Amino acid sequence: AIKALKAGLKFGQQDQKDGLISGQAGLAITGIILKGFVGTLPTLSAKDCDAVMAIANEWLQDKSPMAEVLAAEQNWLTRITQQLQEKPAKLANFLRDLGVANDTIRIYQSPDVDIKMLLMQANRVAVNYFQDTLEGVKTPYFQRKPIQEVSNESISGLLAHLLSPFIDHVADSYEKVRARVQTLGVRCALRRYYREHNKFPMSLAELKLGSIGIDPFSGKPFEYQREGTRYTIAIHEPTYKQ
Repeated sequence: AIKALKAGLKFGQQDQKDGLISGQAGLAITGIILKGFVGTLPTLSAKDCDAVMAIANEWLQDKSPMAEVLAAEQNWLTRITQQLQEKPAKLANFLRDLGVANDTIRIYQSPDVDIKMLLMQANRVAVNYFQDTLEGVKTPYFQRKPIQEVSNESISGLLAHLLSPFIDHVADSYEKVRARVQTLGVRCALRRYYREHNKFPMSLAELKLGSIGIDPFSGKPFEYQREGTRYTIAIHEPTYKQ
């Protein structure tokens, strides 16, 4: 099970780096691996717990794939705008395939609109958006400002908005998986303590976990409560209004 955990986490992490779609698949794989492994925790020896904590720490040492994901999306958008500049008449059908409403598509079918120039401007707007977003995700989550969508105040901005993905929820999903890997390490530390003392600690401070015990969403230690022979760990994940 521990070997499968290590291999699965590496596989899921590698799959997260190629773009938004494969990234979401990689996150799903990682989530499945973690969910399946949690049930084995009561069977782990102290030595097993050390091995899992080492795997979690190694995984967490790898930098966030968000930079690579954003670069891949930026490169895709640049390729698309360049291809459409060569065949601007295809823009309307391309937008239609993306599910853009006909009323919006008509804006780009006007004879007064220079599609080639518009695509160049839209690409510049999108590149600036990706660069700003990349700077934003470099900061710890609890200090991070919400990622805004591409401004659609101009006709070129609207086109960039239509072609660019909304990164905010995607960035959050990476952090959620990171938090789950962290709590796996915390749970193993708790299980190791239990093996040695036949009880769980009164607080996580007794475990001296360092950064792995910090909730990335709050910047504070994970909320922990001992309840007899059981315990709970709370994560302050972001929520959204529909």
